[in-house]
Amino acid sequence: MFLTSPINCDNYKSLFIGDSNINFANIENIFEDINATHISKFGGDTQMVLGNLKKIDEFIHKDLEKIFLLIGTNDLFVMNLSEKELVGNLFKILDHIKNHKKNFDIYIYTLLPRYEKSENTLIISYNKLLKRHMKYWGLNNIYIIDTFNYFFDEESGSYIDKYCMDTIHLNKQGYEYFKKITYENL
Repeated sequence: MFLTSPINCDNYKSLFIGDSNINFANIENIFEDINATHISKFGGDTQMVLGNLKKIDEFIHKDLEKIFLLIGTNDLFVMNLSEKELVGNLFKILDHIKNHKKNFDIYIYTLLPRYEKSENTLIISYNKLLKRHMKYWGLNNIYIIDTFNYFFDEESGSYIDKYCMDTIHLNKQGYEYFKKITYENL
């Protein structure tokens, strides 16, 4: 079950779905101007999303205009899914959402960098695989927002320190930058 979601989904135009980086974000305030809310959980993964599609459906059946997905870190590093399995789960989620035949945009964020260089190698590989599959599928109204490159310091092989509060989660400045990146890609 998702830890955080609004009780009433009638008034929202944008839905963010994700793990702790969405859960900690205070989405309703950061993205107030696009009338956003979120469904998220600390430790969330794609299996959790697949198990909660009915909650997502409640939003889709309303006047939703945009869906944003930032999920996958826990799949790779906690659930130990392969990159291919993670992409497969993400496409199951996308297929479910697109089967509603509603005309809204879906934005998928690439995974954010982490502190450990070895973990970033896997994230870079996954992000490339995701982009390749998105081109292959050629899905309409689905866009990639490459957040990884905005938050990654090539010289250190790690995230940019000023945007993170620990080894993975964004801080207040990081969320402001996340918002700016999001709006630049709408």
